[in-house]
Amino acid sequence: RTDAPAAPRQRTQRPRRTRDFELLVDTFRQARAELPAEEFKQLDIRISGLGRIALRAYFQHIGYATPGSAGKVFYGGADLVRRYGAPSRPQGFRFKFRDRIDGKPVFLYVAPETLQDYPHRRYLEDILGCAETVRYFTLYALG
Repeated sequence: RTDAPAAPRQRTQRPRRTRDFELLVDTFRQARAELPAEEFKQLDIRISGLGRIALRAYFQHIGYATPGSAGKVFYGGADLVRRYGAPSRPQGFRFKFRDRIDGKPVFLYVAPETLQDYPHRRYLEDILGCAETVRYFTLYALG
């Protein structure tokens, strides 16, 4: 046993977690739906590396995305265009957003290989299985 003081803990930045992102999106959606516009505008959050930022400024509709707006959460309605891979293995997918950026279509593609390591792939597959029964999906993505 030594009486030397313990080395100070190094603060490491933990990787982004799916559950953290889900909670952030749920908070945004609930606040936007339930709060009056003036109260919603006043909500702010603290984002590591950015500091305090208005919640509504951290979420940006995909139609307003610009090259300098990275580091935010982009959202928008999208249609499932295609699923990739065999039904017995994780399938990739491709979405086409309903909005355009500078008149150009916007797509989200996830390769089947990417889904192989995704821990919630079955949950995602269940959601994608509903494509024929919904008008569109609302996607949220860290940009």
